[in-house]
Amino acid sequence: MDAWDVWATMVDDFVDWVVTSVVDIFAFLR
Repeated sequence: MDAWDVWATMVDDFVDWVVTSVVDIFAFLR
């Protein structure tokens, strides 16, 4: 596992977190 794989995994996790947060916010505001 090289540095690029680690970076890609971190980005994937961050994107998942952002999407979940946005969905939660929209669900709360509806």
